[in-house]
Amino acid sequence: MIAYHKPNWPDPDDAVFQVIETLLGSGRTSRLFRKLVLDTQVASDITSFEAPGDRFPNLFIVSAEPRDPHTAAEVETGVLKELQRLVDEAVPETEIQKVRNQLEASFLYPLRSNQGLAAQISYFEVLDGDWKEMLRYRDTLRKVTGAQVQEAARRIFTPSNRTVATLARASAAPAAAPPGGPAAVPPASPAPGPATIPPPSKTPASAASRPSASGAGVAR
Repeated sequence: MIAYHKPNWPDPDDAVFQVIETLLGSGRTSRLFRKLVLDTQVASDITSFEAPGDRFPNLFIVSAEPRDPHTAAEVETGVLKELQRLVDEAVPETEIQKVRNQLEASFLYPLRSNQGLAAQISYFEVLDGDWKEMLRYRDTLRKVTGAQVQEAARRIFTPSNRTVATLARASAAPAAAPPGGPAAVPPASPAPGPATIPPPSKTPASAASRPSASGAGVAR
């Protein structure tokens, strides 16, 4: 996982990062999926999301699974190249408009039901103290430009603002004995302790959500 600190709503960067999140890691047509899963095939899956919540400044996170025999380091290098591409190259307007359409659809889809409408209204009322922020947020998303995406990427995607976490499976096989040397001694059984915590799910779970290109909102 690669994480970057970012501001939350009502900072305008929050809406810009909704566009970046969709552009980079939402679905099979996203940049990261096409490059690392379909093209170079160094990863078996990849996604991007924000965590752990929206009330305070949070993190933009890219999570990926290496495809055997490739390593986490290769995946990290591929992700960083795509992030640097956002910094160096302007995003075509057609690509930005595609993301705007995805976010608009995901905003409107939950409003078809009373439950979805109530969830969105109460979410913004709790988060910002005014349910009308829901409409202002939608308007802000509609106005995000490629220049804003590039400028935010330049400020946020820096080495000093980056945290990388790698989850690896520990090997239980004993080291082989050198030729003509003594047999390798198997490792001692570990002392009883707490159970190993499995790697976290790629998608954070929470009841509250905000419009995203998935159609059901970004889980928080």
